[in-house]
Amino acid sequence: TGSVVEIPENSYEKYPVVTDSIELKSLKIGESNSSTASLTLGANSIKCTGETDAFINYGNLILTDSGRIKKSDTPINDIEHGTVTYAGNGTDGTITDFSDGDNADYYNLVISSGTWKNAGSIKTKFFSATGGSVYLGTSNGNKFNVANELYISGNTTFFTAGEITASSITLGKQFTLEADTTFGTSTAASSITLDYDFTNENPISTAGNKLIFNSTIDGGKSFVTTGEGTVTFNNTVGSTTPLSSIYIAGPVVINTTEIKTSGTQTYENAITLASDTKLTAKTVTFDGNVNGEKALAITGDSIFKGTVGYSQPLTSLSVSKTTKIVATAITSNSNQTYSGAVTVSSEAILKATGTDSS
Repeated sequence: TGSVVEIPENSYEKYPVVTDSIELKSLKIGESNSSTASLTLGANSIKCTGETDAFINYGNLILTDSGRIKKSDTPINDIEHGTVTYAGNGTDGTITDFSDGDNADYYNLVISSGTWKNAGSIKTKFFSATGGSVYLGTSNGNKFNVANELYISGNTTFFTAGEITASSITLGKQFTLEADTTFGTSTAASSITLDYDFTNENPISTAGNKLIFNSTIDGGKSFVTTGEGTVTFNNTVGSTTPLSSIYIAGPVVINTTEIKTSGTQTYENAITLASDTKLTAKTVTFDGNVNGEKALAITGDSIFKGTVGYSQPLTSLSVSKTTKIVATAITSNSNQTYSGAVTVSSEAILKATGTDSS
């Protein structure tokens, strides 16, 4: 009691299984920013009684169970420095909400393994997920706010009932949704960078949940989703750095002006156009139906396998290169313009106010 404890550089202290909790005046992990020092807590807590600087973390506080750094009985954290890593499969599994107000809860929050949950809103300056399962919020009103970078670098399962916002988001590994998930808001759209080639074997798995992107998406990587969850694009995709390809298994809502890839775009399910949009790709393949009273412009080759404009005629349709029509009908309220060769492999009906073909 009353001790001042500092964990030095290159030191890895563990306090996971002691019988009783310790009471100190103050605790300091590391000596300066980006310290390699770390402290691991298990089911027992450390209480700090100092009035000022009771806990300073320049290194890494690793939480594997219910143990926390506390002042009296209230968990405390250093929100100006250091990393807090949740790891393992402790019996508690709670991501602690340290702040009741507008202050951040963490400086750098990391989820590395195990299953960790928070029922409210979390604010952190940096966040990364290297593995495990992350449950953030239980209602649409909950927010997960990252002031700087959010980085997914491991195979992670996400349950995020509210919105995820960050100044930048890097998707560097496959992940699975356990609830409807929204990246960005209409007022804080942020940006997403793909740093990983998603594939059918290593996809973004919607597992039947909605995936909404209010953020822009860029990066010369492949974008693949599996599952029947609807994917909604409310901001541009590939406008700065085109994606290499897109494959989406579930329904898609396109509410943006541009989706651009250097390779192919394949939409396996129904598409709803909520905005006039341009799709740029080597080939755009529509396996499902396309509807929406909006203009669709395709720069590249196109393949239509589902009906187009059957329940909601498009306002117009244009294709800059070749077109293959397997669909039974393509309907628009204005011109359909096919600038390249057109191959019709079924008895298709093209219905438009005016139609150009060359």
